[in-house]
Amino acid sequence: MPKFRVIAVTKDEEKYNEVVDAPDRFAVYRDLRGRGDRIIELTEEGKRGFSLSALLELFESVPQDEKVILARNLAAMLEAGLTTSRALSVMERQSSSKRLKRVLGAVIADVRRGSPLSQSLQQFPSVFSQLMVSMVRAGEESGKLAESLRVVAEQMEKASNLTKRIRGALMYPAIVLIAMIGIAILMLIYVVPTLAATFKELGADLPPTTMFVLNASAFFTANPLTVLGGGLALIALIAWFVRTPPGRRALDWLLLRIPVIHTLVVETNAARTTRTMASLLSSGVDVI
Repeated sequence: MPKFRVIAVTKDEEKYNEVVDAPDRFAVYRDLRGRGDRIIELTEEGKRGFSLSALLELFESVPQDEKVILARNLAAMLEAGLTTSRALSVMERQSSSKRLKRVLGAVIADVRRGSPLSQSLQQFPSVFSQLMVSMVRAGEESGKLAESLRVVAEQMEKASNLTKRIRGALMYPAIVLIAMIGIAILMLIYVVPTLAATFKELGADLPPTTMFVLNASAFFTANPLTVLGGGLALIALIAWFVRTPPGRRALDWLLLRIPVIHTLVVETNAARTTRTMASLLSSGVDVI
């Protein structure tokens, strides 16, 4: 279980420092808020060990559309005169994402203690990108937080639309690939065993590649549940791995070396880079 170092203040305004064990930072916030204490600083110590909650959190993401709605509505409410904590509370109640609700609860607690919104958002890098944090910080420093939030909402919406178009373009090749894999599996289960019986009757010497196909077919037909379970476990492992920093780097390395995909990846990242640069500059972030 992860360890968190907490600096907090009690009801009697006594400051203390302690290390607590908790499944996540949300549990720490709930526990101390229930005791009436105020958290000044909360940091995670060391690397997080394996836990079911940590594993589930890897697969529980906040939809991009939810982040766009959050930024746009926050901008509208701030312009209408609501305080930041009040606007965040409204968004917490309206959000349909359970994880975003938990994150906003922690952000609200930080903001009410006097922390800047950008600093509170920065504690959750898996939810709020560095782009959003930087633009919020620039908006706070320039006094144009609502305008910065509107710009980042527009930026995230454009990025989301671009991602959807790319996925739509890759849908047909993905369907063809899945169909080819399905046909190959069906042939290994139903067609190859018939050929294997024929080869056995003939008693002919078979090349290594043919023997490999026959052995694979025999394993598939003898252990269907093992193959199915192994396939699902492999898919889950790959899905988990590509969400980690080394996995993302490995996936990027692979995509940049596939002939047709290479051009698509380069042009997509070029578009995202220039659009992000334009949004940051318009919000007052310096070039460096």
